[in-house]
Amino acid sequence: MINLLPIPIYFLLVSPEMAVFPPLHSYYFHVLLLSLGLLFLLVFADTLIQVFIFLFVSLLSIFYHLFITDSLRRIFQFFWPSQDIFINPVLLLFIIGLITIFLFVIFRDELKNQERSISEKKANLQSVMNHFPLGIIHICINRDEFGEKSGLSVEYINPAFEAFFGLRNFEVKGIDAAVIFQRIFRNEVNWQEIFQK
Repeated sequence: MINLLPIPIYFLLVSPEMAVFPPLHSYYFHVLLLSLGLLFLLVFADTLIQVFIFLFVSLLSIFYHLFITDSLRRIFQFFWPSQDIFINPVLLLFIIGLITIFLFVIFRDELKNQERSISEKKANLQSVMNHFPLGIIHICINRDEFGEKSGLSVEYINPAFEAFFGLRNFEVKGIDAAVIFQRIFRNEVNWQEIFQK
């Protein structure tokens, strides 16, 4: 969807009939709006391909802007006359695009490293819980639409808990904790014996 950003920019800045500013003097606004699109993609894009596509479409729109204003002859000049624009807009957008791609790659690599580290820690914790000799039950607090506590539900029980109470994790996951506790402690457990140990 963000790849369609150059279309409203065309009507806003380039179209001779609808442009807010004279197209000859709106290069910087064009580059600024496209740069904001690149910044948006830096944060929210899923893949690098999306950034490349947007940069390609953006460069095409800048080329078209130059074509409309009869400025393509200056495309290879770094500095432009100061009354129009100071730096070549194609070069400026290309540099901003390269910086965006570079940052995207760095941030995505770091994000993947963090996700890998978190998944390894979760796996280690799960391994500890699975091999822990005492029963463990993980209970989650349920909340209503106002954020108030509305109940408790069982998220996980370890194998020791399963063996001790004769339950299976897949049977109790997501079930109201009150139902599970009634089932476990109704007549099977001697509370005096548990608390005396």
